[in-house]
This record gives sequence, structure tokens and C-alpha cells, in this order.
Amino acid sequence: MEVTGTANPVRETGDGGDAAWGAPGAVLAEHLVRQHRLDESSGRIVRHALRHLEAFYASGHSLSARRQRVPVSNSPVPVESARLLLRLAIEQRVERSLEVGFAFGMSTCHLLLAHEVVDGAEHVAIDPFQQSEWYRGCGLVNVVEAGLSERLVWLNERSELALPELLRANRSFDLCFVDGSHLFGDILVDAHYGQRMLREGGLLILDDLWLPATRTVRSILLTNYGFSDESDASAPNLAVLRKTGPGLLDWTRFAEQFAPFTVG
Repeated sequence: MEVTGTANPVRETGDGGDAAWGAPGAVLAEHLVRQHRLDESSGRIVRHALRHLEAFYASGHSLSARRQRVPVSNSPVPVESARLLLRLAIEQRVERSLEVGFAFGMSTCHLLLAHEVVDGAEHVAIDPFQQSEWYRGCGLVNVVEAGLSERLVWLNERSELALPELLRANRSFDLCFVDGSHLFGDILVDAHYGQRMLREGGLLILDDLWLPATRTVRSILLTNYGFSDESDASAPNLAVLRKTGPGLLDWTRFAEQFAPFTVG
């Protein structure tokens, strides 16, 4: 939990904070503890979590739900992308976040770590394949091993079914990370429902920008859905989009509600 002492959030002050984000986990942990004035309990959690995450990336293996060592594929987000997610969620002072995709749990852990730093409420992760032969519960194990399970809500459901139910329940989020199916239609559906539940000024982040399908969805969001591009060169595979307006989504003027977009 962050000990604020004032009504204003603590922000980067040029004290070497930028360098800390590319530093070893122990250095970043101390930076977060100091910069955000974390209490002893949260400081302990942050230090432990970053040690676990660093060990995961270094080992190339993950423990499964049956405590077996599973070789890590190319599925986890790269550490630079994970660090950017952490930083953005902290800067956003995330209260509630949403993620499509779970896999080995690296993006999930970094978003949950942001919640620990800013005392957020809940992170919802949607993934029906967590217990499959591909992931064998590794993501859930990593969240628990990192000491970050308290705020996690895992929905064992396909996103095209889970997202409409969240919308029906009037859920809203400060940040939405889309990294599920990589088919164009699925990315578009996930992004569409995610933006419907995103508060004004919230972030919608797409992974795997190397895919033409993802780049096309990014273009649709920028031209028709009221988003601005705030992508960061430190993680070129992520599209970081901020919701800045209503977009071209007024059904009462449907004939005017379209702008051309770039494909691929």
C-alpha cells in the first residue's frame, strides 16, 4: 500500500527513476518502494515479486500446477513489454484492470504488481486455456509464487462470452490489455468490448504489433473509436492507446460514422 501523506500522487522526479525501469529487479524494487513511499508489507511484496519475475525470465522454465518444470515458449510477454505495462499501470494509478489472455502469467503479475504499488482493487484476467496442456496452470502458479494473488479474478471462459457479461454487469476499467487470440476478428472483438468498458482517459493496450491483424485493429481504434496513440519505443511490440473521446460511434448518425483505416 502506498503511504501518500498528501492528496497528490507521487510521480517521477528525475532522481534516476527512468534508469531504474531497465535495471535489475532489486534496483527497480527499491526505486518503487522509495518513490511511492510503500509501507513495510507492500515493500516486502514488491521485492519478492520482482525477484520471482526476474528468476522466471532467467530460467526459461515455469512450475506447473503439478509442480513440474515446464519449458517456457515464446508466449510470455518480453520483459521490456512487461515493465512498460507495470509502469503505465502505476502512472495510471490503476484501480481496476482487465486482461484478455493469461498464459504464463507475466503480464498478469506485472499488472498485479502495479495494483500493489498504488493500492488498486482488482485485476480481471480472462483465459479458458490456463489449465490446458499448453500452460498447465503455470500462470496461476506464478501469480501465487509471486505473492500477488489477492487482487486476481480469473475467468475461465472464452473472451467473446466473458466480455459481454462484464459489460452487462456495468463493469468499468482504467486499463485493458488485449493479448488473447491473434486472429483479426478475435482481436477486434476483444478490443471493442474492452473500449466499451474503459473509462475516459483509460488505456487500451494491444500486444503483438508485429502482426498485420493487430496493426489493423490499432488503426481502426485510432480512426473510428476515439483513441490517441501513446506507444513507447521501449516496447515496440505494444500499441498503447488512450481513450480521448467518443469516436465515430453515434448510431443516430450512422451514415457519417466511419473513417477509412489502414490495413496491415
